[in-house]
Amino acid sequence: MCFNLKKAETIIIDNSALGEYNAKYKGIPKKIKEAFVSFIADFAHPKTDEIDDTVVRRFEMPWRTTVNNKDCGIFMMRHMEIYMGEEEKAWQCGFGVELENVKEKQIEDLRRKYCAKILLHEINELKHYIVEEMKKYLQISYPSRKIFEETSKKRIEERLKREWLVWMFMAIRILYC
Repeated sequence: MCFNLKKAETIIIDNSALGEYNAKYKGIPKKIKEAFVSFIADFAHPKTDEIDDTVVRRFEMPWRTTVNNKDCGIFMMRHMEIYMGEEEKAWQCGFGVELENVKEKQIEDLRRKYCAKILLHEINELKHYIVEEMKKYLQISYPSRKIFEETSKKRIEERLKREWLVWMFMAIRILYC
């Protein structure tokens, strides 16, 4: 959710095109808005009443997706990085539409960018370790690195499948016990 205090508007920026508004959000945006209004009222903010009177609306961006349900964090970080209060129709964050393979490449590039920024940020107490490990990694020959990356990717995918199964069985057990 975004509270635009300059324009006195409350919007939801959601990359998912799935779900009708009320069924999807179940009154949560209203509760968040009420909490935010209470917060700014404590500081006697001049826009408190205007924000309180806003109707929460969801942006309908052309890059919203109906198939990608795993990269909402990447979409959110990009939206936070790029959105500066533009009108809905004028706002562009650089994503292609769903049927373009370009969007997957864009998401992969952003995943790398955000990961690097987090790992290499000065506040990361293990930054020096990350830098040293990267130096060692870059000393490995390119063909060996490609093999390493492929086997790592396969192990991660296998682990995620196992974790998904565990969560699924736990949910079934909760439902039927």
